[in-house]
Amino acid sequence: MRCPWGERDKALADYTAVIDMKDAPAEQRAWALFNRGVTHGKKGERDKALADYTVVIDMKDVPAEQRAKALRNRGVTYKEKGEREKALADYTAVIDMKDAPRWLKTLAGEQIEKIKKPVTKPEQNTSL
Repeated sequence: MRCPWGERDKALADYTAVIDMKDAPAEQRAWALFNRGVTHGKKGERDKALADYTVVIDMKDVPAEQRAKALRNRGVTYKEKGEREKALADYTAVIDMKDAPRWLKTLAGEQIEKIKKPVTKPEQNTSL
């Protein structure tokens, strides 16, 4: 596999080849889908990234950590698109997963706090 940050189009082709393998284990396909989603995101192709993360989330036979990573990344992508409620729902789903790793739950919680934190405008200095 190629590094998704280098030759992105070639990396996408490699990930797609794994995804299309009919006999590939679910965990391997989920890994390829997740990384293809990350690569699409790096290319600014957010809708394609969302689609790949959603497939991982909906897969039945993937480890909880992969599902939690996909939920978190889908939340990040929704946030980047300005879809705060969907992002919050995904972060909350990670926290609610009984078998999600603690570090992913922590990251999801931090993302929720960032979204909920009120945006404050800098004070204007009216004196001259």
